[in-house]
Amino acid sequence: VNARYVIATSTNVPIDSIDKSTVEKVGKPEYFARDRKADKKGSEESFFAQQEGKGAQKKEVSSARAEDQKKVDEGLVKAIKKESLLHEYLKSQWSLRKGDKPHEMVF
Repeated sequence: VNARYVIATSTNVPIDSIDKSTVEKVGKPEYFARDRKADKKGSEESFFAQQEGKGAQKKEVSSARAEDQKKVDEGLVKAIKKESLLHEYLKSQWSLRKGDKPHEMVF
């Protein structure tokens, strides 16, 4: 989530139930590194391939990353359900209006 759409709160979610080895593995920048493509972005062939619908193909998520995501999600969902109103709080929609000062808000 882009930081522009996030407001820091004083709410804490305990993450003790999440597997620590998974969190350490996911926390490294190499985990999210992309493979370098041999094809240059600005080449004429890639431009026309994209226009024909061949270039923009949906990437498949590796099974290891999907398993890591399930492990982290499982622990977070358990922790969120333990707090009484946290699930409803996270689910609620809200917005800022003219004159609202997010830096002065206390959640």
